[in-house]
Amino acid sequence: MDMELMKTFIDVMRRGSFAAVAKDRNQAPSSISRAIASLEDQLSLRLFQRTTRRMCPTEAGERYFELIEPLVMEMERAKQTAIDMASRPMGTLRLTTSVSFGQKCIIPLMPEFAKTHPDLTLDLHLTDTVVDLLAERIDLALRLGPLRDSSLVAHRLMGVRYIVCASSQYLSQHGCPAHPQELQHHNCLRFSLAGFRSRWFFRSKADRAETLEVPIHGKGIFSTAIALEKCALAGMGIALLPDWLVSHEIRQGNLIDLFPQFDASAADFNTAVWMVYSSRTFVPQKVKAFTEFLRARLTTALQAAPLVPHQRAQPYAYAAHELYVPGELPASRFSAMPSLVNEPLPLWPLPSPEEQALIQRGMGGFECDDLSAEAQELD
Repeated sequence: MDMELMKTFIDVMRRGSFAAVAKDRNQAPSSISRAIASLEDQLSLRLFQRTTRRMCPTEAGERYFELIEPLVMEMERAKQTAIDMASRPMGTLRLTTSVSFGQKCIIPLMPEFAKTHPDLTLDLHLTDTVVDLLAERIDLALRLGPLRDSSLVAHRLMGVRYIVCASSQYLSQHGCPAHPQELQHHNCLRFSLAGFRSRWFFRSKADRAETLEVPIHGKGIFSTAIALEKCALAGMGIALLPDWLVSHEIRQGNLIDLFPQFDASAADFNTAVWMVYSSRTFVPQKVKAFTEFLRARLTTALQAAPLVPHQRAQPYAYAAHELYVPGELPASRFSAMPSLVNEPLPLWPLPSPEEQALIQRGMGGFECDDLSAEAQELD
């Protein structure tokens, strides 16, 4: 029996049509149809019922699929094992992940990985839908958030922390929320996924005992995290974004972490990036090579530098405009010191007790001229 014909039959059963398999293989649909017809002739039975509008497997076809799929997959594993033992990683590595994570974290690493493994062809599929790994012949998926399919094998790649952040431009115009509850009065940029549009969850990092649910509203709904980030950077509103996307912008002072004392999430606090593949008993060398590469590079990148905290308990030590943002303030108070608002947030030495007293008086609210005078005293 021709192994290639059986593999074609398995692909058609998984994908549900000749056209889908032909597209995957960059072949004409007629070639797939001829392969199935040849297999039917060898078996002397009909595997699919065909009409001009649809195709469905026969009862014999379904039973044949159940019997041969594990056998063919086992033979493919044996072949791959022999190849792995005799040579370095080769062939095609088919990967999938979300659009934003792929663009931000994976694509920048591709040139280095390709240079290290010249015998591998990289086939990267970026999509925000959950892909059927078997049907799409995916070797490895990088998935964010909770996992639902227990039949797949998953290993944690890295933890993810979500950050509520905004630009200083937005804060200068609309004020800085002092507590998550105040987000109800701000324009919150929302993710289009169902369940992520109407509320965010918070819990104090001090005890993590209670979860606070905060309703959110806003005039922007976006389908990708990168779109949310771009709009937040442009001063459109407040966004809830993962650290792998915005940590650099926060270090540079382009975005401000509004609630560093809280864990934040749109659904689940136990968030991570997972490496997912279909087989527990055999992992090809090409997949092992890529997962080891990812662990080393992403861990190094995310730990390159700590995030600059934005702490209300030490206002003078961090963002300049924190000296006078106890709640919502008129934009005029920010415009008095544009260089401090628009430039990256500086780190200064912690104030002395005398300086703290001056700052507390300032937090109570004084006019711009008074601010200049107090600043001169501190100098």
